[in-house]
Order: sequence, then structure tokens, then C-alpha cells
Amino acid sequence: MTETEDPSPTPPRNMEKILQPLMNESTLSGVLDKNLKKLGSRLGVSLALRGDQLLIDGDSQRTAFAKDYFEKLRKLGEKGRELREEDLFIALDMLEEGAITSLDDFRPSEPLNLSRKSVSPKSLNQQAYLQAIKNYDLVFGIGPAGTGKTYLAMAMALVFLQNKAVNRIILTRPAVEAGEKLGFLPGDIIQKVNPYLRPLYDALFDLFQYEQANRLIERGVIEIGPGPGSIRSWSSRPTSPRSTCPSPGNRASSRP
Repeated sequence: MTETEDPSPTPPRNMEKILQPLMNESTLSGVLDKNLKKLGSRLGVSLALRGDQLLIDGDSQRTAFAKDYFEKLRKLGEKGRELREEDLFIALDMLEEGAITSLDDFRPSEPLNLSRKSVSPKSLNQQAYLQAIKNYDLVFGIGPAGTGKTYLAMAMALVFLQNKAVNRIILTRPAVEAGEKLGFLPGDIIQKVNPYLRPLYDALFDLFQYEQANRLIERGVIEIGPGPGSIRSWSSRPTSPRSTCPSPGNRASSRP
């Protein structure tokens, strides 16, 4: 008779009950408990709200981390900090990556208020990206499609325009040629580069009212610029003190 190895022991499970960590219960739970499910998946535990209590169920180590995280959120709420849904995940990113040891150092990002909607970063990387655009004249956003590079760059450009930090926005993207130089394409310069600018237009009209955006384009406040292939004859024109030029390969945000 052969001996069989004992299966690896199951980590001990633990259930904790803590006070509901946020003043606004709907922020924590989300629509149809969407936020609770997402946080539970990130933390590796099961979460459930019962009245003014939050139930945390999982193995001992993960439950202890989740309890510590929610206790830190509750302390922020007691200090009068108003947290939005996206702040829950940014704070969790920072704790998991060791960027901070206490949420006392956490400062929620101010939303970018535009004519059609408000935009806020959805992750730690998006928060760092927006802060970099505020601090530096030239920023390269590198990452996979759908992570908000173009969308957030456009939002920041429009906020700068609203606040009169810039006089003009220049939309331009490198043209990825497919056998022909850009100059051989039919039409004027705007018609040549227009297909490459579609993600920028999508972000612009999603953030600004359609009529308002068109007026800015007609007045030249938002201007279409050529890509690097034909920039030589155009670069001598006067430009605003600051302009936003999204990096190659950007796509409109999928709002992670």
C-alpha cells in the first residue's frame, strides 16, 4: 500500500467585524456592491455590510491587512476627509506598494471640473501622471492602450485653458506611415492628419460641450498641428507658453 502525501494545510480563516469605515455608505458599497466586490477581490477577502458594521472574512493574514486598511479609512473620515470612490483604490495602491505607512499622508486628488463632467484619477499611476503634467512642461505617458493617457492629457489641457494658464491648445500626433509619406495623402494638412487625431477628438467632445469645442476650434484656440513629418515649415509660427502633446500610441481612457 502506497502512502499518499497529506494535502497542504488550509490557512486558518478569520472573520472580523468593524465599524463601517466611511460616513457615506454608498461610496464604500458602490452600485450593486460594485466597490465592495472590487475591494474584496483586491484584498483577497469577502466583504459584506451589515447595518453600521463591515464583515471581513478570509485567511488571517489578509483579514488583518484588510482590517488595518479600513480602520485607516475610518480615521480619515473622522478627520473630515471626504473620500470618493477612486480614492479608496488609490489609497490601497499606496499602502500595498509601501508608498505610505499611514493614510495621514494621503491627500485625495482634486477633480478636474470641465463643462460636461468632472474627471478624477482612478489609480495611483493616473494620479502621478496628472501631477507630473502640472509640474513639468513636457511629459511622456508610456503604457498600454486604454489606461487614460490621452484622456487625462486632454482633460489637463482643457483645465489649463479654462484657468488661462495657456492661450492655445495644439493637437498633434506622430503619423504612423504605411508605405506612403504623409505629403502624398489627399487633402490639406488637417485632412491628412485628421484620422490620427480621432482619439483626441473623442476625448475633447466627451469633456467639453460640442458647440463650445467647435467654437474653440473655429477661433483657432484649439488648433490642429502637423506631426513630426511636416513640422519643419510650421514650427516658426508663434505658439502659446505651454501646450499639451500626448505621447505616441495613446488611446481614450477606458476608466479603469
